[in-house]
Amino acid sequence: MPICPDLFPIGLDPGGIGWQTRAITVTRDRVGMQVWSGNTGNQMEWVELDLSGNVTGRWRLNDVVQTGAVAFTSDDQVYIPHSDSATKDYQVLKLNHVTSTWEKVQSPGLRLYGSDGDQLIFAEWGRGDGLMHLSWFKQPELH
Repeated sequence: MPICPDLFPIGLDPGGIGWQTRAITVTRDRVGMQVWSGNTGNQMEWVELDLSGNVTGRWRLNDVVQTGAVAFTSDDQVYIPHSDSATKDYQVLKLNHVTSTWEKVQSPGLRLYGSDGDQLIFAEWGRGDGLMHLSWFKQPELH
């Protein structure tokens, strides 16, 4: 049985148990969720709710996010990891809530991993020690 059938079309449940631990974030005034919607696993969207559970916005992710969790900062900014298909460079896109578009922002060239308060967390592997190294950065400006 689908979760929240009045919010999501009949099809896949909006997420899986292990995957949802990285896909639901709560800030001071809203809840953000990265969910599947529809009948195939490539139909994804970012959904925001107020603290009473009312949907305040939905934005498609299918064409912009390949892997990784959405980073939702404490000041309600939304960032997603993105790989440029031509250059294979790691990029970061920021949701413009006003225009409902994903806009490229400056990033350190590392994989976006999440957020901590109003900072973004980036990860890198391969320094020869087999460990994941995390770095915290201030939110970037739009290009």
